[in-house]
Amino acid sequence: EQLIRSEMMLARYDNGKAIEIIKCYYSAVQQILFDITIDRRIENEKNSMKDEAIEKIVQFGFYPAPDAIPEQISTVNTKRLFRTIQGSNTTLGAHLLAIFLLGSENELLQLQKSYPEFVDFVAKLIKLRGHGNQHQFDFSRDDMELLKNNVFKAIKIITEVFQ
Repeated sequence: EQLIRSEMMLARYDNGKAIEIIKCYYSAVQQILFDITIDRRIENEKNSMKDEAIEKIVQFGFYPAPDAIPEQISTVNTKRLFRTIQGSNTTLGAHLLAIFLLGSENELLQLQKSYPEFVDFVAKLIKLRGHGNQHQFDFSRDDMELLKNNVFKAIKIITEVFQ
């Protein structure tokens, strides 16, 4: 639904629609991650879950060290991560961390192999969206098309890896 809405806005693109299109892309990626995590659970939820997810991002080669992970990911609210693990649809950052907690070793290896920039892409999408504030963007139609292509790439790879 969000992708259709974004396509309609992109067909008549102007800079004033940039934030709305970005919000659609954000929602679409968040929804696909939610769909993956909704039926998965971990046995012991604990306070260190966020640190464990960040360690796995490093372990699977998305970043060389925890301090290299973008703040959009490393500062995810722990309570939102807990709620995500329990099946709530919270934030894109929380869902990203959740797939690192809930994904199998094979799935995470395949994700890194297929899309090594995935975590970076999600962080960029979170940064572009901001906290729902209105932003002034100077996005050309070509920039928006590139972002759209990355969204579709992410969705395609996620659905292939996390079956």
